[in-house]
Amino acid sequence: MQAEQEVNLERDYLEAMSRVATGVSVVTTDGVAGRRELTISAVASVALEAEGPMLLVCVNDRNGAAGAIVANGCFCVNVLGEDQSPIAQRFAGAVSPEQRFEGLDLSTAPTGSPRLCDAYTSFDCKVAGDVAVGTHRVLYGRVVDVVSGSGGGPLVYSQRRFCAAVPRSAA
Repeated sequence: MQAEQEVNLERDYLEAMSRVATGVSVVTTDGVAGRRELTISAVASVALEAEGPMLLVCVNDRNGAAGAIVANGCFCVNVLGEDQSPIAQRFAGAVSPEQRFEGLDLSTAPTGSPRLCDAYTSFDCKVAGDVAVGTHRVLYGRVVDVVSGSGGGPLVYSQRRFCAAVPRSAA
């Protein structure tokens, strides 16, 4: 009976979490551990401190990117715009790692991480800490540079599909 309740809780949890709207980002890194990249939906502001702002990202340990990010000591969070769902799919594994950056306008952020020039916004970070939690790692990044693009809105993921955020006027 308890096993059935755990399965139901897991199913119900996954369904409920699919209803949470999140922004979509591509996290990139480069350095001694090589260039790695992945699509994520878990980014949050942590603090605005004297040493600089800090954010966090959650990365699944299965793809190996978290280890590379920690070894490289840096990462860039490239927040995608509403028309960039093909890029999100590309970096989520729709194409081979060798093809992921093909045809994209890139620059090198101050930490050495690749930056998507057409990103809605990007945050270049130095790794400030990491914590293993279950199948994921929470990576804390001290923001050293921010670049905001122009126009449009952010790409959002909710109910297992990509969406555009539609601003509403204040009541």
